[in-house]
Amino acid sequence: MRVSFFAWEASWNRILTTDQLKRRGWILPNRCYLCKMEEETSDHLLLFCKKATMLWSLLFSLFDVQWVLHSSIKRNLIAWHGASVSKRKEKAWRAASLCLMWTLWKERNERVFNDNERTDQALKLSFLYTFVNWGRVYLEIHSLSLFDFIEWLLSR
Repeated sequence: MRVSFFAWEASWNRILTTDQLKRRGWILPNRCYLCKMEEETSDHLLLFCKKATMLWSLLFSLFDVQWVLHSSIKRNLIAWHGASVSKRKEKAWRAASLCLMWTLWKERNERVFNDNERTDQALKLSFLYTFVNWGRVYLEIHSLSLFDFIEWLLSR
């Protein structure tokens, strides 16, 4: 439920990124907490930040798809659900984009509120473990290991 609400908020550009806080009167520098280079907007944080593109590349390679991200979260989510993937992987595909965005949001908040910053490898692993845990629920295969899940995704 929390992730669904988060996705809805993100698609309407309402998550509390730095640009949104500044619009509400907060005085703070507008810099992405993940890449520390660009302004932090919802679209930047979840789609175009170098940390986000690293995870998107990983995700696309897991599904063996070629994908060009749209300019907004909303357009990506709409296109995502209209994309054609094998029936066998459809449930995992539907969950994948939300899992990736949720992982980035949690990492961003961990950096903001707890001053904890994962390495790129740790961020990738965090995404993969979150994705396999979601996969266990959506695919109803509770004994699925991370390696089995990746192997299943990579199989034709």
